[in-house]
Amino acid sequence: MSAVDNKEVGISPPVAEHQQRQQMDEFIGQRREIFFVQLLIDRKNKEIQRIQNLRKTEKKNIAEEEAKIAETSNQYKMTQNQIDAELSREKKNMEAAIKARTQSQKVLKQKTLYVDAITSENMKNEETLNTYKTYKAFLQKMTPPDVPMFEFFNSPQVLLDEIEKVENENLFLIQHYQEMQFEQETVTAVVKSEINKTTAESDDLINAIGKLNKIEQFQLINDKENKENEILDDELTTLARIVTNTYEECFNETADVNTLTRLERLENELEMLYREMMKIDPDFIKSKQAEKDKKRREEQRKAKAEELQKEQARKHKQALLRAQMPVKRKTGRPVRERTLPIKLNRNPIDEKQKLIEEQAQEIFLFGNIEY
Repeated sequence: MSAVDNKEVGISPPVAEHQQRQQMDEFIGQRREIFFVQLLIDRKNKEIQRIQNLRKTEKKNIAEEEAKIAETSNQYKMTQNQIDAELSREKKNMEAAIKARTQSQKVLKQKTLYVDAITSENMKNEETLNTYKTYKAFLQKMTPPDVPMFEFFNSPQVLLDEIEKVENENLFLIQHYQEMQFEQETVTAVVKSEINKTTAESDDLINAIGKLNKIEQFQLINDKENKENEILDDELTTLARIVTNTYEECFNETADVNTLTRLERLENELEMLYREMMKIDPDFIKSKQAEKDKKRREEQRKAKAEELQKEQARKHKQALLRAQMPVKRKTGRPVRERTLPIKLNRNPIDEKQKLIEEQAQEIFLFGNIEY
């Protein structure tokens, strides 16, 4: 080491070897410390440089992410604008379709009213036509066969004269019918008296025959007393009672003749009623049958309504009884059913996709048709 170096580091010339060694040790220690400090500074500088580079890289990444976010935002804005434009266009189309539908409904209503008016007018005209046809048929019946109808009825007085003539003829027929009916009643009374007389004589003969039959039956009973004869007697008694009751209900008189005579008279009356029934108008029979059916249905409806009313009263009474009963106290742990948690879909992408699909479906269903 030169004197200049010693002067730079601030070391005085050694006085002795011990001092020189001590100064050398101090110099080496200082140099070591300087080296360590310089090494620490270099390391810190490198760490600072690394952190700065890392910050630059992070800034660059952040800038790139911001650019991507801005681009994505722009894309979303463009998509939103397109969706808004499509929605606005579809709203206009929907308003136009609603307007057209309203107009069509108005036209349809007017056409319906017009058709109803025409239908009503046609019905009135048909009723008038049927009335005129009835009048025409009546006049045709009143017109002579060889004379045209309008030539014969050239004035209202002709029709009045013909009606008066028909009334006179009907009056004559009614009087003649009454006379014939009186004669028929007289002859019928005479015939009935003869029939009653003949019936009485035949009843006497049948009673005599019946007594003989009873004597024979008694003899048979004395000869054959078994279970079969008893059953037969019971059946005969039952049949005789039924015949007696039927005879009394039909003729409203006490049965003073034997069973065979009653059966014969019932048979004759039934045959006469059958012959009379064949003379009755079928339309009259249908109308009477319809009246009976209507009455029967009305009775069934009333019975059903009464049963329904009773059932409702019974249910009302049961409800009142249940309401007046004390509330049953429940003990123990309440049992609750297991349920799945409700899932909330908060994904905006799914909502947008769903909205796009709904718009596409509306366009498909209600959009304009292109040929």
